[in-house]
Amino acid sequence: MKAYKIDGHDDAIIGVWESAEGSRLVYDHSRMVMTLMQRDDLSYDEAVDHISFNVLANDFDGCPIVIFDYDPDSYDWANE
Repeated sequence: MKAYKIDGHDDAIIGVWESAEGSRLVYDHSRMVMTLMQRDDLSYDEAVDHISFNVLANDFDGCPIVIFDYDPDSYDWANE
């Protein structure tokens, strides 16, 4: 399986996920958002929407993995 890159977001690569099927690049969502806001002059909401529709909506062999920040203090543990 070939690992695919997300054009223009090399600075957001934080690692590589390895499996028996092959490798996948791992990206930081926050860094991707910041890149779009700074480079393309998008608002936060526009950047998040762009990533959602153009990156996260894809699912194919070798597609990149996008990691989201996790704040355990903001998670609603009571509803789990």
